[in-house]
Order: sequence, then C-alpha cells, then structure tokens
Amino acid sequence: MEIEYLEHRRDGQRVDTVDSIVYYKPLDNSDSERNRRLELKEKIFGEKVSQLYRLLDKREDKRKPDRTFIEGKVDKLAGLVYSFSDLQMQCVEMDGINISASGLRMRVRRPFLVGEKVELFMVFLPQVDLLDCQCEVVRVTPNAGGSGEYFDVGVKFIVLDDEDRHKIIRYVQVIINGGPH
Repeated sequence: MEIEYLEHRRDGQRVDTVDSIVYYKPLDNSDSERNRRLELKEKIFGEKVSQLYRLLDKREDKRKPDRTFIEGKVDKLAGLVYSFSDLQMQCVEMDGINISASGLRMRVRRPFLVGEKVELFMVFLPQVDLLDCQCEVVRVTPNAGGSGEYFDVGVKFIVLDDEDRHKIIRYVQVIINGGPH
C-alpha cells in the first residue's frame, strides 16, 4: 500500500527545468500588504477599469463580458505587477528548479520552516508565461556545494488558479516532448 501511495502522490508529471525563473518571498497576508496591493491596483487600473465598464455598459450586445471575469484579470495583473516590483522577492538558483502541477522544488540560500507559507512569481521561457501563486513548504533539505550552502525546498501549491495550473502542465509537457513543435 505504501508503494502505491508513493507512485501516485503527485498530480501529473514532474520535470527539472532551466527555462523558468522563480522568485520567492515569505507570504505576508497582513492588512497593510493587502492595502498596498489595492493601492497599486487603483493607481494603475482604477480609471481605466471604470472607463472600460462605461464602454461595456453602452453596448447592447447580449454577450457582454462578465464583470467578475474582468475584475479577476485585473486583480491578476495587479498582483503580478506588485509581486514583480517587490524588493523582498529573491531569485532561486537556476539549476535547482523541479516543477509539476502540484508543487515545486527550488534551491535557495534562505532556510525555510516546514509549514511556512511562500509567495512565488514564475516566468516560463521562451514564451514568457507569467504566474504567481501561494505555496506551503513541505520539505527542507540543507545542502552544501561548490558555491556555498543552500537549501532544497519543496513546496505544494495552495493558491493557484486553473489557468496557471494549465500553464504549468503545458510547460511540463513541452519539456517532456523535447520542446515546441
């Protein structure tokens, strides 16, 4: 029974990658963090979104886009801008990234604790897919190498939207199949 569990514990396939860049920082779900995100969203998108809604309201088309969908996309863009501009974001070691649809292993210089929450911002090359997510640390393994001490940190995704999960699955499949055809 234990062997079967180990064989099927992950969703989908897992690959090592050198064509992705991962930034990380400890997750801060404080009120001040949320307020900073909202301020940035309003500063960048506030008037533009209001204008977009006014234009859509003038359309008499029965297939008006869903405002919830638009708001979700704007939130995603604002979150990506916020994450990418955050000075606390650190880049992981490029030769230590292993990814699947359920989680990620990354090589970092900072020790984490199992159970700690982490915010990730990822860039998949060459198509430059951007995604952000929240993770929980499930494993930490200290290592030492030629370039000093580092930690292999395994995380599972705890907040990852379906669109981003599918980006990861597609990315993994491209690597497994030897690149885009």
